[in-house]
Amino acid sequence: MWRWGCKAWAKVTGERRDHINTNIELPSDIASGVYIVHLTAGERTSTELRVIQR
Repeated sequence: MWRWGCKAWAKVTGERRDHINTNIELPSDIASGVYIVHLTAGERTSTELRVIQR
């Protein structure tokens, strides 16, 4: 199943707003594939490539 525009997110907690230290739970039925993950915490952003194999 193709999923376009699907988002997974987590609320940043703690004192520092420029640091992410949490697990992000993806949907259990997410398909195998290559995903681009874009994270933002405060003023910092990170874009990473992730591969999911089921």
